[in-house]
Amino acid sequence: MKRVTGFLVVLLMIVVITGCGGKPTVEEVVYDVEATVEVEATTEEVTKSKEVDEAEVMLDSQYPLMLTDKYDNEVVIEGVPETIISMSPELTEIIYALDSGDKIVGRSSYCNYPEAVLDITDFGTLFDLNIESIVAAQPDLIFLSSMASEELVQTLMDQELSVVTIDKDGTLEGTYAYMEIVAEILDKEMEAEVLIEEIKETISDVQTAIEGLETPTTYYVVYAGDGYDSTATGDTFIHGMLGLAGADNVAKEGTNWSYSVETLVEQDPYYVICGSGEETKTRIQGLEGYRELTAIQEGRLFQVNEDIFSRQGPRIGEAVKTIAKIIHPEVFN
Repeated sequence: MKRVTGFLVVLLMIVVITGCGGKPTVEEVVYDVEATVEVEATTEEVTKSKEVDEAEVMLDSQYPLMLTDKYDNEVVIEGVPETIISMSPELTEIIYALDSGDKIVGRSSYCNYPEAVLDITDFGTLFDLNIESIVAAQPDLIFLSSMASEELVQTLMDQELSVVTIDKDGTLEGTYAYMEIVAEILDKEMEAEVLIEEIKETISDVQTAIEGLETPTTYYVVYAGDGYDSTATGDTFIHGMLGLAGADNVAKEGTNWSYSVETLVEQDPYYVICGSGEETKTRIQGLEGYRELTAIQEGRLFQVNEDIFSRQGPRIGEAVKTIAKIIHPEVFN
């Protein structure tokens, strides 16, 4: 302020000495100087305000986002991906549930829900993936399922593509982890919170309805026949769903989705659950070992939509309720 005052005194002296002939008056000179000072101050305030706003944005931003995938690869997400190829049915369902389905530009052959995804380009499966077509599409991000091999992941990364491979299959809670990770990548954390809460509420309602009831022994068929029998063993998320629905999973001591027919016959579960399709049911009813089960002989082989049960997605609450309806018909029918 001292500098400005001194400057005004000098200007006043110049005006007095030179007179007024066509020259600006003292009042005009003072006004111009004050206006200039005011403009400079305003500009400085705007600049500082802009810097503060930008700093706040930087503090609020979660990007670049650092992730570690299934194979301990460090994945950097620079910003919200605008184009996505999803080779994982469960992650595809999650992306849609988080209101981001419009970002998907490619899918796997198994991604069939919601119906809108069927209009999106099919890139095949993890076992017959056309790498060249993926590279040509140049997606911002590729989601692979937990079944993707390390070799496939590395091949895609070698093409300078951003690839995320997550594996949370061991527990039902892993489903929520899938949702949280995808939501963080897509900047949809609030939507994920709402989605998870809705699922937990559905499951909670089921548990309230079956509280105090018996837990009948149950066996869930993932695959049967051809010398290989697969089920929801104790280290799988489906085992968690069976428990929440009030079922006693006879394969809880098994591991890695594998179980022997001999042990199954010994356990002789009260209920058997399998995937949909008349052929599936007929085949199981005729298989050696299975046809000896009391549940098969007495008509307690029930079929469900295996897509809902095999995917750790937004429909797991519906899956738990479906099981509960099967084994506790007295409550839900």
